[in-house]
Amino acid sequence: LNIGQTLLGRQVMDNMRGVDLLSALPYVDANRIGATGASGGGNQTMWLTALDERIKAGMPVVSVGSFESYVMSSNCVCETLPDGLTVSEEAAVLALVAPRAIKMCNHKKESNRAFFPAEMIRSYNNALPVFAMYGAEKNITYELFDLPHGYMKEDREAALGWFDLHLKGIGDGSVKKEIPFELVPEEKLMTYALGKRDPGFVGTAVFCKNEGLALRAAFLKNKRFDPARKKTELRETLRIEAFPALEKAFQYGKTEGWDKLALQTADKKLIPILHKAPVNRSQEYVIITHPFGKRHIAESALNDLQKKGMGIVIAELSGTGETLSARENLNAKNMIYHIQSRSALWLGKTQIGEWVKDLNTVVGYVSTAYQAKRIALDGSGETALASLFLSALEGKGDELVLRDAPVSYLFDNRESVDFYSMAIHLPGFLKWGDVSLAAALSGKNIAMINPLTMSGRPLTSGQLQEYKTEFATISAACGQTGKTTFQ
Repeated sequence: LNIGQTLLGRQVMDNMRGVDLLSALPYVDANRIGATGASGGGNQTMWLTALDERIKAGMPVVSVGSFESYVMSSNCVCETLPDGLTVSEEAAVLALVAPRAIKMCNHKKESNRAFFPAEMIRSYNNALPVFAMYGAEKNITYELFDLPHGYMKEDREAALGWFDLHLKGIGDGSVKKEIPFELVPEEKLMTYALGKRDPGFVGTAVFCKNEGLALRAAFLKNKRFDPARKKTELRETLRIEAFPALEKAFQYGKTEGWDKLALQTADKKLIPILHKAPVNRSQEYVIITHPFGKRHIAESALNDLQKKGMGIVIAELSGTGETLSARENLNAKNMIYHIQSRSALWLGKTQIGEWVKDLNTVVGYVSTAYQAKRIALDGSGETALASLFLSALEGKGDELVLRDAPVSYLFDNRESVDFYSMAIHLPGFLKWGDVSLAAALSGKNIAMINPLTMSGRPLTSGQLQEYKTEFATISAACGQTGKTTFQ
């Protein structure tokens, strides 16, 4: 996502190259090629059949539902289309197949609601009129089996009948009994023998890293930036159309010296906050955020701030802490915010962009309700970048403390690729710039405490020096005087 591509798109291209290969083989009739697959493979089947007219018939299995059903459901990243629901619905993808042939097989014991038969039938009904326009109503159909998720014998026999009709002109498309077979051992299906892959072969992880390196190299060659234009582009990358107004602040009394509140925004979000007034009249405040909520903020850090006389506001941004969705899995760190972040993408939003909007609301409230004269933003991990992006866009925060935040969106290794949650990722961010550009646009003094790579690794002394130079150089290229220090 960060290099401006999608896994879904890469898979479509890979499959198209597979059709190229088949079409070039002397014993293949290029006018009679079909496609089928299950689950993620079924998703690939649908998109390939829709976008490559060389596929004359497709049969996706346990995969067709609706884009709407993906929201707050657990579809894979390879099935995620950023901004998908702002473009269309899954029925329109099916309709692109017309007048060619497509049949969906879904299962009644399906556990993933994104692939429930009812959602598939809904998309089928909405695509059917387009096939009717071509006089090809019989070229789109579906079949349901009383089975769990998988590609079973019943599906295979349905495929045999479907492809007999639409690729051979035999039969009426009904199920055809399969001939008993034995599975070919996996090692015989591999293009390269295990451990002996062609050294020129580039897998997805290496491809993405190479693309990221190229984008960063181009970015770092810039001698000057137009701050206004880059702010507009950043806002678009974050998918922020507008900052919602604060509608109401609900107060829920005190607990252990903390005022308990919830801020309601015009887009009907509730942002829980805790407030503790400054012990002196300096009206200096710090707003603290953490990707896992207030329970993960060190009590010692809060005590230190109180000793300094600072007012403290702890904010739990959308889907964190008390607002965490019951669908998210707190026990699997690499899965936290997976559902919420993918849902945001389907809706034309980004999770970190929503956090930027939430934080803007909190800063506005603290400024007016508590007459704060100076506000520092203190964030950890993913929410640290939300603080940075808000400052870059709106100049909010008189100073920033970014804890355990990445210094770049470029991954450095595959093994710890899930160190940060999916909430951090932004489609096309490395085409826009990098973290150093956001820091420069803020124009504020920034302290990066325990800076990390995007894969969660501590910086070496050499890397640290390189990023110190980069942040200073990009700041100068933006005509800013704010300094970023690394601790």
